[in-house]
Amino acid sequence: MGIVAGFLVQNALKYMLGFGEVSRYLGYSALRDHFPGMTLKPNPDCTSYWCRKQQQAYATKAPEREAAAKAAAEAAAAASAAADEVELHIDNEWGIEVGGCDEEVTDAPSAGTIPGEGLGFEHVAPLATSPAAAAPAADDGPDLSDLMAQLKSVQA
Repeated sequence: MGIVAGFLVQNALKYMLGFGEVSRYLGYSALRDHFPGMTLKPNPDCTSYWCRKQQQAYATKAPEREAAAKAAAEAAAAASAAADEVELHIDNEWGIEVGGCDEEVTDAPSAGTIPGEGLGFEHVAPLATSPAAAAPAADDGPDLSDLMAQLKSVQA
């Protein structure tokens, strides 16, 4: 229960601070270890007068919200275009540096599993070999019956 409450607080912060993807519904199914995602819609046949009144007020303001969202998207696009032109973090107060990697790193999926967006594999399983290559080479060593006879003689 506490973990879900923490997720709800995180979701509220994303909404208030305006970053990330805000979930409209947060639940947890422990049987499937799954967080379902869905959008809850109001009941148009609600018996509460105030509920229907709020739904009506929300519906009348829909064009304003859409226009504001469109303007915000355009402003964000213009701001990101302007930010691309400006060098970020000119003064590096803490001396943090990002260095490149000398070796090439690949995030190849293993055995048909694909990680979610923003995730990668730390260790990649080796490629599967054909059954013929994986089979041990024919050995002309002692026969199984000879080995069994040797074992019985040692035990006696």
